[in-house]
Amino acid sequence: MILQLGSFEYLTAPPSRLVATAGLWSALPRITRGQPVARLLIAADTLERQEILDGFKQVATPEAYLPPGVMAYRIAYEDFLHQAVQEVRYTRLYLALDSELEEDALVGLLGSYGLRARPLDHELPRPFNSASVSWDRLTADDGRLLAVLRSRYNQFGSIIHPQVLHNLLAQDFRLWVALQIYTFPPQEAQRLLRVKGAMVRYGDHKTEESIQAAETAAGGVQSIRDALTHGETLHAVNLYVVVDGEDTQTLRRRIEIVRGSAGLEMERLFGVGHLLEGVFSGTTPKAPPTALFSAAVPSDGFPLTTSGAAILAGSALSYRRRTETRGVMLGIDRNQAPVIINIFDDRNPSYNSVVLGQTGAGKTFAMLLLMMRHLLTGVRLIMMDPQGNIDLNFLGPEVYQRSIIGTSSASVNVLDVVHEEIGAQVEMALSMLKMLGLWTADAPLKRALLDESLMKLYGQRPSGDSPTLPDLEAVLTQRSVTSPALQDARDALL
Repeated sequence: MILQLGSFEYLTAPPSRLVATAGLWSALPRITRGQPVARLLIAADTLERQEILDGFKQVATPEAYLPPGVMAYRIAYEDFLHQAVQEVRYTRLYLALDSELEEDALVGLLGSYGLRARPLDHELPRPFNSASVSWDRLTADDGRLLAVLRSRYNQFGSIIHPQVLHNLLAQDFRLWVALQIYTFPPQEAQRLLRVKGAMVRYGDHKTEESIQAAETAAGGVQSIRDALTHGETLHAVNLYVVVDGEDTQTLRRRIEIVRGSAGLEMERLFGVGHLLEGVFSGTTPKAPPTALFSAAVPSDGFPLTTSGAAILAGSALSYRRRTETRGVMLGIDRNQAPVIINIFDDRNPSYNSVVLGQTGAGKTFAMLLLMMRHLLTGVRLIMMDPQGNIDLNFLGPEVYQRSIIGTSSASVNVLDVVHEEIGAQVEMALSMLKMLGLWTADAPLKRALLDESLMKLYGQRPSGDSPTLPDLEAVLTQRSVTSPALQDARDALL
């Protein structure tokens, strides 16, 4: 099963987001079939200007269906796109695992671990469709040469932090990355630690260097045992990186760049066509008996406790150069990446939003801009403007229809009948009129006049027929008053 994942910005997100996936890696033996292994698959590429423009056109209403007012705005918006769009690094992130859970249940579980996931609705971006395998490279069907690198088992002195993968993903050439995490069941972890401890203790250490290495290994085994005692789990982690090049020289140069920027020691693998077939898919990779390099066993990897595995995964999940192409472009962020949003996207709905800012900061303009650009994608919009300062008549009557509250043709009527019991209906109407400012708590005469008029108005209307504000005005006008105070209150209401 493969799901597409969302990302977060580690510079602004709380530190807890970096280790939020810890529970997922510990739970792998309980939620997976067969081997408890999961892979984060990352496709890093350069997003070209034309791809961003095409992304908007894929969701935009065809020009033939746009009225003249909207067509003029469409032309202005496309001019903005051409001026603002530039090339940017683009990464897509996926999770592959053989889960016991149904797809919807797995999405919900990932959400509890802080992972935004959704079912895969497009083809998984793989390094190649088909390729021929040579000893030191793969040759794709389009002529590209590919090489595979993997993290070494022994990572002496390596430090895991959020920048481990960021430098790697920021390169200006295409990369395919797989972070494979295998979770040792408790009994298997204890057995492995006993074997490692015995090898360190009873090994033949003759030189000072071998003695020092044994002491370091013994300390590592003990630190892992301490972590397991405190509730963590043991994992085997492998980082696979696939690079391509048009020729041998380009391929070698990119291999050295990956080794220098990955933050971990990387070794080149040879004869690994069968390995890649499984790594970049939703199945567990298994090397055939005749494979030249038998590195496909998930439990063969450098050991990490749950905290380390979660931070390494957070390094991939928090890479900030990730964006969409389909939707509305609002501008460019501080990393020169396009800010593309589609609040009506069924795949990632955002039904509740709030815009905050001081008076004059541009809240109304920003919302109008957002709504107008979504209008180009064929979305039907409803705006409520209490201040009455928005005028969109330039869009034309085919697009813009305006209604005023309180008229017989109003789309919203504050006197609509919503209660069968007349007393409750009157109280609701009084509350709505109070919100409109017709009366206040310190004006009892106004409230009394409105209460009496509403009782009469609702009592004489046919069942289910809602009155309007002009009807209420007529009842107040016909009402006879006997005192100057009541006369002043009625005049103020009218």
